[in-house]
Amino acid sequence: MDAWKLGFEIAKKIYTITESFPTSERYNLTSQLRRSASSIPANIAEGFGRHTPKDYLQFLIYARGSIAETQSHIRLSFELKLLENDDEKAIIALCERARQTLQGLIRYVRSKTGLSYDNLISEGLIEYNANVLGNNELHDTIDDL
Repeated sequence: MDAWKLGFEIAKKIYTITESFPTSERYNLTSQLRRSASSIPANIAEGFGRHTPKDYLQFLIYARGSIAETQSHIRLSFELKLLENDDEKAIIALCERARQTLQGLIRYVRSKTGLSYDNLISEGLIEYNANVLGNNELHDTIDDL
């Protein structure tokens, strides 16, 4: 599965690059980065192991969130001068590739199962706050699913 392989590659790279982070970051940014990155393949695997389309889709969406969290931590690491420009760009590019692959898988699962965003909300598998998301943002988010 390409999405899982890409997620696993991200996690391996994160573990490698965070080895050079200062020990003062061990329980802060290093830990956050490692947890968010390792959550990507873990969520894909867990969803697949649940053997139900709804659970699979839910965990694929969690994995997508973990990619966004990892990208955010990478950008912060770069801004704090913990990462070189080349490392930051390479990991962000890998995260983007993983996100696009995962998005394709999410669309595929939705098309094969007939599960819509509204189904997932009504069953409590995904939540959104209408006060936070405006109508245009909500529709953009739904289109991305």
